Amino acid sequence: MIEVPIYKQDGSKKGVAQLPEHLFTLPWVDALVHQVVVGIASNQRSATAHTKGRSEVRGGGRKPWRQKGTDRARHGSIRSPLWVGGGVTFGPNKEKKYAKSINKKMRAQAFFIVLSQKMRNGVLAFVDDFAMEMPSTKTAVTCIEKICGEPVEKRKNICTVVFSERDAVLRKSFANIQGVNTVALEAFNVKDALRARKILFLDSEKSIDYLKNRGGSMQQQVDGHNTKHNTDV
Repeated sequence: MIEVPIYKQDGSKKGVAQLPEHLFTLPWVDALVHQVVVGIASNQRSATAHTKGRSEVRGGGRKPWRQKGTDRARHGSIRSPLWVGGGVTFGPNKEKKYAKSINKKMRAQAFFIVLSQKMRNGVLAFVDDFAMEMPSTKTAVTCIEKICGEPVEKRKNICTVVFSERDAVLRKSFANIQGVNTVALEAFNVKDALRARKILFLDSEKSIDYLKNRGGSMQQQVDGHNTKHNTDV
């Protein structure tokens, strides 16, 4: 088991948490992480840019002039890409699909590879007993500065705060802090973890249970694949 610090709301250390060693000591695999990050970015991309081709542009239903005898180049439509106001050749199309298929096992393995790297760099931390009745950005800033060890002002991407549940008070407290990214625990992915300089998991107990369950499902998939491979051999 690997030990990771648990902090209180005021930034002081409360204790340590035990994390599975087989999930947080994975070696870095650049190709796998790159493939998953590109896949996530592609799936988040929406095909909104669209240009009209010559069949979509309005007008140009008749031939502009007769084929021969005018001493001008022959044309069939004023909406040809050669004309001003005509269709666009090879422009972006909203019907293009950018989605990429990502294997669940690959996604989970890349996620824990990045967390393992963050663990080795000492940028993973868990916060316990963090609760507020009213939104307070000042309290949130104090907590971040104590744990991260640097001022929040004029810093970009100082940390990523991961919420274990939908708490509007906590979200409002951290949302106005410059350089702090907030994300739900279920939506936390490789891309978020990779760009974070410091990762703070609020509600350490629920966060650790979620990570263990997510890693357990990955381990079951790996064991099932190995068992099938051994049976085939």
